[in-house]
Amino acid sequence: MLEGRLALGAANVAENELAYLGLHREQLTLTLAPGARVLLVGGEPLDEDIYIWWNFVGHSRDDIAQALADWNAGAERFGKVEGDNGEPLPAPELP
Repeated sequence: MLEGRLALGAANVAENELAYLGLHREQLTLTLAPGARVLLVGGEPLDEDIYIWWNFVGHSRDDIAQALADWNAGAERFGKVEGDNGEPLPAPELP
């Protein structure tokens, strides 16, 4: 949920929350408050492991480590992303 309120059946989804809707859906009914914005992502499940950490997505921990190194080096593939202070936004350390 990006902004506003969303009702999915009997469940309410708050702003900045994700809702998992399960597999094999043929249809979906959303009830949105006026002015609400929602992002719906779907598709066939992937047949491989996917790793997600902070803003990085890859096929292995090595992919994530490389993305972190590239981010910290200011690689062009990420563009320029500034924090509130105008400095490059720092990524947290990989656990």
